[in-house]
This record gives sequence, structure tokens and C-alpha cells, in this order.
Amino acid sequence: GAVVGQLVKGVCTIEVINRPNMLATVMGPRGNYLTIEMEDKELIKELHIGQVVIISYAEAIAVSLEKAGPAKK
Repeated sequence: GAVVGQLVKGVCTIEVINRPNMLATVMGPRGNYLTIEMEDKELIKELHIGQVVIISYAEAIAVSLEKAGPAKK
């Protein structure tokens, strides 16, 4: 098996801020939406709707190949 990963950065616009539940929804450069769980209570207080931010996150995928058995007829 193998694991492949990369660091992804994107310019996003804040669309929704849910301070009581510590969530922020952003729109990515391709128009996709992502809801992020915020951990920093002070940071979420500083955010506002329409603000442009740069989001960085790690993305990974694990792959495993196995030899197939004989084909069934």
C-alpha cells in the first residue's frame, strides 16, 4: 500500500459564520462550499461575511493493490 498527500491552499470567501457552534462556511475558487470547524474562539470573532481568506489544509489518500483471484465465468 501507499499513502499520497499534499498541502492544499485556496483563496476562499467567507459565506456563513456560526459563532455559537464554532463553524464557518467558505466558498472556494471553483464555487464549491466547505464548512470548517473553528477551534480558535478569538479568531472567529474577527471574521466577517464576505472576507477573503487563504485556507491551507492537508489532503491524503491511501491506496492498496491486491492480486485478483481467477476470473469467474
